[in-house]
Amino acid sequence: MRDMTTARCWHLSRYRTLFFSCSLFITLAFCIHLIPHFPSISASLSPAAAAISSDSCILSLQSVDYSGVVERLPNKSWDWAVSNCGFRKLNKSQVSDLFNGSWIVVAGDSESRLTALSLLISLMGFEIPERVLEDLFKRHDDYPFRLKGIDMKLDFLWSPYTDNFTQYVSQLRQNKTCPDFILFGAEIWEMLYVNNATQYGASLKALRENVLALLSEIRNSRSLPHLFWIGMPEMVTALLGTADWRTKLGDEMRHLYDNELMGSKLLSDNGGPFFKLDLHRLSDSCGRNCTGDGIHYDELVYDSAVQIMFNALRIESDRKPR
Repeated sequence: MRDMTTARCWHLSRYRTLFFSCSLFITLAFCIHLIPHFPSISASLSPAAAAISSDSCILSLQSVDYSGVVERLPNKSWDWAVSNCGFRKLNKSQVSDLFNGSWIVVAGDSESRLTALSLLISLMGFEIPERVLEDLFKRHDDYPFRLKGIDMKLDFLWSPYTDNFTQYVSQLRQNKTCPDFILFGAEIWEMLYVNNATQYGASLKALRENVLALLSEIRNSRSLPHLFWIGMPEMVTALLGTADWRTKLGDEMRHLYDNELMGSKLLSDNGGPFFKLDLHRLSDSCGRNCTGDGIHYDELVYDSAVQIMFNALRIESDRKPR
C-alpha cells in the first residue's frame, strides 16, 4: 500500500479533479442546531416532522443507496433507501443561514479530514479556493478556517489517537469554553500504530467521563454542544499494500476495536453522548468501486454522512419540548 505521503498527494490530486471538474455533481448539506432561531428554515422543514421522528424512520436514517457507482458514471449520486420519512438535503444558502455565528471542531485522522472537507463544500460549493484544499491536506497539520460572511469558524485538528480528544476536552474545561459542534473520530491509527484494543477501550471510557464532566459544567450557562463520532469505514484489505496493514486493519482486529467502542458507552446507542456517523455501513453500501486504496472513499460517502448528521439534528430538535 502507498505510504502516508503518497496517500496524501493522491487525495489532494484526486479532490482537485473531483471538486473543480465541471462534470462533478455534488449535493451536500449540513444543518446546525437551534432551528427556532431560523424561522424560514424551521417552517420549510416542519411538515415532515412527525414522519422523520417515527422509530422506523430513525432506524433507516443511515440506510442509503448509491447510483452510478458500479457503472462508474461521471455523475454519481446517492439518496436514502426509504422515501417516506421526510429526510432532506439543504442547499448552500440554507446551510449558510444555519451556520451563522457557529463554531465547529472536527478532530481525528484522514477520515475526519475528509468529513471536514465535505462540511466546507456544503458551505462554499464549488467556490473552495485551491489554497484551502492545499492547506487542509497538509500532512498531519491542524487547519483553522473562517467564513467571515456568516461569522462561522471550523477548526480541523489532526488528532489520530483518542487520547488527543481527552486532552482537548480537558482544555475546553480549563478554558471554560466549548464549540457548538464537536466531531471526533479515531480508529485507524490506533489499530496501525498502537494495536491494543483493550487500551483503546480504556481511552474511550476516559474520554466519555471527561465529556460528561464538560457537559455537566456548562449545562446551566449555555446550550450544550452537538456531539458526533465519525466511524471507521470498511477496510478493503485486498487493496492494502502490505501484509502488516492487512492484518492490523483486517476483520478480526476490527471486531475487537468495535467491541471496545460499544463497551465504552461513548455512543448514543449505548447511552453515551456521541451520535455515530456510520461510515462503515455507508462505505460498505457504496462498495469497492468507491475506494482506490481500501481506506478512503469517494466523496459521496462523506456527503451522505454529513447529510445524515443534519437529519439527526432534525430528529433531536423535533423531540425537544416546545
